[in-house]
Amino acid sequence: MNVLLKLIPTLLLITWGTLLLGQRTPKNANEGDFFPNESLWFNTNGKVTFQEVKDKYCVVMVNDIRNLEGSYCAKALELLSTRFYALQFIHTLAPPVDYSVSRTDILRYIQQNNFHHPIGVLPDFSGFKTSTIQELPYFLVYDRNNQPIYQGSGINAFLEIEQLLQNFNTSNVSKEYSHYQITSSIKPTDWANPLIEFPTHIAPQHYGNGIYVNDVAHHRILGINRYGECETVDGASILPGYDDEQEGDIFFQHPSGITTDGELLYVADTYNNRIRQVNRNQMQAITINGNGRPDSLGLPTDVEFWKNRLYVLDGLRNQVRLVNIDKKTSTLFAQLPTKRIGMNRVYPLNLAAGKKVLYVTMSDGELWTIDKKGKVNLVSPPGNIRVNAVCEWKGGLAAVSAENNAIYLMKKNKWELLADGKDTQSMQLGIPPLNRPYDITVVNGELYISDTYNHCIRVIHSEKESTPHIFRLQLNDLLISEEQANTYGQLVVLDTVFVSQQTTAVKVQLDLQGYQIKSGGKNLLVMQETPEAVEILTPEIKTPELAFTVLPNKGLDAIYLECYLTLEHPDTPHFQIIKRSYLVFPLEYNPNAEQVQLITYKPDLLPH
Repeated sequence: MNVLLKLIPTLLLITWGTLLLGQRTPKNANEGDFFPNESLWFNTNGKVTFQEVKDKYCVVMVNDIRNLEGSYCAKALELLSTRFYALQFIHTLAPPVDYSVSRTDILRYIQQNNFHHPIGVLPDFSGFKTSTIQELPYFLVYDRNNQPIYQGSGINAFLEIEQLLQNFNTSNVSKEYSHYQITSSIKPTDWANPLIEFPTHIAPQHYGNGIYVNDVAHHRILGINRYGECETVDGASILPGYDDEQEGDIFFQHPSGITTDGELLYVADTYNNRIRQVNRNQMQAITINGNGRPDSLGLPTDVEFWKNRLYVLDGLRNQVRLVNIDKKTSTLFAQLPTKRIGMNRVYPLNLAAGKKVLYVTMSDGELWTIDKKGKVNLVSPPGNIRVNAVCEWKGGLAAVSAENNAIYLMKKNKWELLADGKDTQSMQLGIPPLNRPYDITVVNGELYISDTYNHCIRVIHSEKESTPHIFRLQLNDLLISEEQANTYGQLVVLDTVFVSQQTTAVKVQLDLQGYQIKSGGKNLLVMQETPEAVEILTPEIKTPELAFTVLPNKGLDAIYLECYLTLEHPDTPHFQIIKRSYLVFPLEYNPNAEQVQLITYKPDLLPH
């Protein structure tokens, strides 16, 4: 009996790998796969090799940071690996061919998804000797001798692997191989920001009093009033989860699109594969479509009311579906085009309601309209404009482009640039330029834009404006504790500065942990009503020190500094970290405060 138990894992893997997959078995198994030496690793303290995971079963996924289902699969496999200690999950990124990717892009990808497993950027596919990778995500399963016994691509391959691993884990034998498992030193809570991270979707509140914003990295929906103050939080934890019809706590997993009928909130709970209806009076969420599996409603990316009916984007099948809220079902309303660019599937990003049509934007930047009969038509912006989201405004169509970092207004088929990422006027005012704007909507005649990589919301008051103003959450209502504040992200709360009746000098020592300053951008004073109260003594950081003075009797509650740094490490001079942080120094009056105060700031730099 014991012999049979020990054979169960191998028999299961061989059965799935050979009977289900046929020719996906290795051709030259004795040679062994490997990760090329030139691979660059993140979320781990060094290079990853197959030798490290010998005597464990290993799942390797090849992905692209732009791939919708790949990110979902990575999160699911990460969760399985935490339950199944005989498994090692390794996430690799395909070599960028048709686009450029920076270290900062990969760090944002990790941060946005709260990944805490090893991730490597491959220079090529030479290490996968038996594989022809043409579609992402691509999966390989290796046995305890590092031999590949399963290969496949797409969501169906993921579902097969998931079932395989669940069957495997029912055997107690799996616990015998619980050796060293490579995990990240960064845990999800370390990414937490006191306010908001990676807002992608926004929606107007029903009576025009504010907006709803999805806080992707913290798995919650924020209700923000017209003054930028957070009034409601739906999502009980900064960690992902799911519950239904439970009063008090609401959990989401990577929520995306949002809409409301005035009383109830509707959320595309993307990684839970569900549409959720939130009753804020009862603090309760119920599922009105989807069963939690991608073979039902697959990775919904947005929801929208149009002509008193609820529509949802099925991100996996490229469909617009009409939801019957009472019956908790949905039917196909319109089929969107399906195609690939390179190895990535094009999928729908955003859904917006117009007076006569629905607007759908795709991940390749195309814009489509859908009429009341479900007929789909292509709208062709100029060739250099790739659109992320649109909304009707001022008799035309306002649009945002993440790739171009720009906001446009289209009237009579003419596209006019309203603002872009090269906005010098914004920079002169201390406002960061746009950085991957994702969604756009209208509230009381004003344009609201989710400025995703700046972790804030922007506002354009009229079509004559070229500077999108910052519409930012207020510091006086921290949503999580300061101890969990992310020192890599947008806002960092540092030590309190005690001020008195005399001028206070503050010196901030930067602990760069072996990194060196290659260059420093200008340190800007932001969000400050009385800028004359603070003098920046180090307008550009050339040494690991930041200094400023605070004048007395100015009634300030806090000081906000925007700090730019370009860092490099002696061991990896070909890679740079471009780090922008909003440093916040709370102020407190103390008549006996020291005139010179020292503060240490240790940025949370990921291992090089």
